[in-house]
Amino acid sequence: MNTLEKNKLPEVTLQDRTLQVKMLDGRVINVDLTNFAKLQDASKSQLKEYELSPFGIHWNMINEDLSFEGFFENADNNSRKVKN
Repeated sequence: MNTLEKNKLPEVTLQDRTLQVKMLDGRVINVDLTNFAKLQDASKSQLKEYELSPFGIHWNMINEDLSFEGFFENADNNSRKVKN
């Protein structure tokens, strides 16, 4: 794996009240924001202001961190392999 590949981060999108993470291996994980109290109570503008790191997602405006490991623990049954 070259340096560029190591530094790639998952793609994160917010659709309605669902957080979706597209992993580099093709998995798509969807989690309902009701699983996370601070995220559930946050406004759309607060939710749009996040930072990604190799470890997870940080929302500075609401002081919330979600590790990708924790994200998988709370993932719903909609995980699936993306077909190209």
